[in-house]
Amino acid sequence: MEWKDVASVVSKAAPVLGTAIGGPVGTAIGGAVSLVLKAFGLSDDATPEQVSQAIKQDPEATLKLMVVENEFKLKQRDQDIQELRAVLGDKADARKLESDVTKSTGKQDKSGVAFDWLIILGFFATLICYMFSDVPQDQAGNLGLLIGALISAFVTVIQYRRGSSMSSAWKTELLSKAEPIKK
Repeated sequence: MEWKDVASVVSKAAPVLGTAIGGPVGTAIGGAVSLVLKAFGLSDDATPEQVSQAIKQDPEATLKLMVVENEFKLKQRDQDIQELRAVLGDKADARKLESDVTKSTGKQDKSGVAFDWLIILGFFATLICYMFSDVPQDQAGNLGLLIGALISAFVTVIQYRRGSSMSSAWKTELLSKAEPIKK
């Protein structure tokens, strides 16, 4: 018996948990398997056979698996929130640094703005050259990579300078649903 077999047993009562157990994250330390082991009083070195047997013999298995699934979902949500906070903190730090430099020197740092304009002009210049010139077939892939990189940089500049309303709305929605983290 393998963990994927346990996953099919668990999936009947807790589909999300079963999917996690059957995937690469399931057997990771602190993953779905360890939560199931704990719920059924099994040691960390329990085999898939032992886990499956414990589930089949426990009359409250369905209830336990549903509780474990909810715990697993909460862990995933907490990880998502922590990741989002890190990303948003990084963005806030970058904007704060620029603001702090302006406050301390009395002048805006022009290097960031100049670099942004370089990216924007490079993006449009490359597109114009691509539209009005014949690109050798063997170089089309390289040009595609360059345009892809410039699109990514262009979007980053626009999001930084004008804000990203989509990610802002997503952040607001996630944070409004999140429980405060207890320290």
